[in-house]
Amino acid sequence: MSTYYDLHCKACDKGAGFHVADYNIDALGELWTNRGLFIALDDAGLTNTLDISLMGDAHRGLRSLPEFARVHRAHDVRIIDGYGIYMAQCREHATCGACGHRHNCTADHGHDGPHVPPVSR
Repeated sequence: MSTYYDLHCKACDKGAGFHVADYNIDALGELWTNRGLFIALDDAGLTNTLDISLMGDAHRGLRSLPEFARVHRAHDVRIIDGYGIYMAQCREHATCGACGHRHNCTADHGHDGPHVPPVSR
C-alpha cells in the first residue's frame, strides 16, 4: 500500500504537488470538490493567507492548489497514490500485448469486460 497521495490531472498528466499520508485521502477529495473556493481566494489576492497544510503533507501542496485548480478545474482530476495508481482504478493486472509485461489495469474499479493495460506513449 502506498504511503502518500496526490491530486493528479489525467488529461495533462500533472500532479498538484501534495504528499499526503493515507489518513488524509478524504481531505484531498474534499479540497478538489471545493476548488472554486481556492480559485476565489486567488482572484481576491488572498492566496498568501494559505500558509497552512494538511497533516501529513510534507510538500505543503495546499499552497499550489489555487493555481492547479484554475488550470485543471474542468479536467479529469483524481486521487493518485505513490505508485501511480488512481484510487478508483481497478487493481487487477493486465498483460500488455506490445511488451508482454503485466501492468495494473487502467479501467475504473468494477468495470465490465477485460482488464486494460496502459496505453503506450
